[in-house]
Amino acid sequence: MEYVYMILFAVNDAGPARYIAHIVRELDGIPYICLASDISSKIFDEFNIEYIVDENSIDISKIGLIFTGTSLGWCIDKRWLEVGMEMGVYTISIIEHWSLYKKRFEIGSGRYIFPNSILVNDDLAKREAIEDGIDERLLKVVGNPVLENIERGDYSYRDGVIWRKSLNLPIDRRVVTFISEQYRDDFPIGSKEYVGFDEFRVLDDILNSLNGRDTLLIKLHPEESRDKYSYLLNRYRDIKIVDKVDIKKLITFSDIFIGMGSMLLLEASLT
Repeated sequence: MEYVYMILFAVNDAGPARYIAHIVRELDGIPYICLASDISSKIFDEFNIEYIVDENSIDISKIGLIFTGTSLGWCIDKRWLEVGMEMGVYTISIIEHWSLYKKRFEIGSGRYIFPNSILVNDDLAKREAIEDGIDERLLKVVGNPVLENIERGDYSYRDGVIWRKSLNLPIDRRVVTFISEQYRDDFPIGSKEYVGFDEFRVLDDILNSLNGRDTLLIKLHPEESRDKYSYLLNRYRDIKIVDKVDIKKLITFSDIFIGMGSMLLLEASLT
């Protein structure tokens, strides 16, 4: 079958990129373009999905559907919702989490940009989105392909030893994994989104709870820099910081798994 138009996927953040990666894998010949940011490109690399970063190379006349992620602040997600509205192209956005439903579409103080349709995970997400002020007519419950495609890891003890050695983790210590996110920047103290803690406060609590047989493994979010927690390496011996890691093995071989609001917590509970 020959297709006249293409799908444009525009995604800024890591979570939506993982969601969209599962969709792209099922397109079966339907032409598409993935427009990525520095953050989402890391996820597309993991899934071996081709993408572009230069939006000036996109011929909008060939785009029949714009499919975006959602994130806070101005980014390529909102930029291409705006283009879709201007050009009369149908737009769809995903909310892959259970939080900040309306905030994701804010483009300024009290100003919002919404797509033609918004895909949410379940009935709870739909109810919460409506309560948050999103028009019910925009919302479609479709599930979450990331959570629906979780595979249990069938690993041996030897696999765990190899994994620890690959990350220079001691064999005889508990691995306490912390899934970091940029809470201090995204939900600052004094803002209405502040949740009562941030990643630095949580880390302090974790460090104060460790004992001599623990190693702390900090998994960075794709939007975090490698040197974010470098100050800790000078204070504590048993800390490792990683950015790229096999998520399935990370979940399986961590003795304790700690996060704040990451979808990885839900993935771990389903593994």
